[in-house]
Amino acid sequence: MSTEETVAVHSLELDAAELRTGQAFKKEGRAARTLVRAPDLRVVLVVLREGVGIAEHRVDGSAVVQVLSGAVQLRWASGSATLERGECATLAASLKHDALAIVDAELLLTFPWGGGEGYDA
Repeated sequence: MSTEETVAVHSLELDAAELRTGQAFKKEGRAARTLVRAPDLRVVLVVLREGVGIAEHRVDGSAVVQVLSGAVQLRWASGSATLERGECATLAASLKHDALAIVDAELLLTFPWGGGEGYDA
């Protein structure tokens, strides 16, 4: 049995800058890039223009929303939280939530993945 080590290094600052110059961001005020696409895990970098959001969705497993820059309002049925640069929130499995950029923001989203199952946008 052999084991293979794989390490992927990302420049989040560079990736975010590239996303901000792309057509999706210019047109819709948001863009995303999947940085990790493993059988059991996804890590996604998202850039949002002030006033632009991510529609309500849920993930079957727990998820982490980390704010790299700016600020977002994270909302769920029973409450909300304002997350600013350097803060993160852990969301319980299957919690429906959405997000709205209070100012231009960059987010790193980490969540489990099961080949497409368990994600309901």
